[in-house]
Amino acid sequence: MKAHFLLVMLLAREGRVLQNLQKVREAVRYFVDTYNREWLAEQNGCKSPWQARAKWLAQASLARVAQ
Repeated sequence: MKAHFLLVMLLAREGRVLQNLQKVREAVRYFVDTYNREWLAEQNGCKSPWQARAKWLAQASLARVAQ
C-alpha cells in the first residue's frame, strides 16, 4: 500500500496525467523497477529490495548445501 501511495505522489508531483490504461501500466512497471533497485529500506538493513533478496537467496542456498 505504501508503494502505491508513493507512485501516486510521484505522478502528481511531476504533473503527469495518464491518458489510458497502457500508460498506467508503464508508470507502475517503471516505479516498481526503480523502487526495487534504488529504494533503501531500513527494514532491509538499508539495502534495496533486490539487494536484500539476493542476500537472502545466497544464505538460503548455503543452508541447503550444508544440509
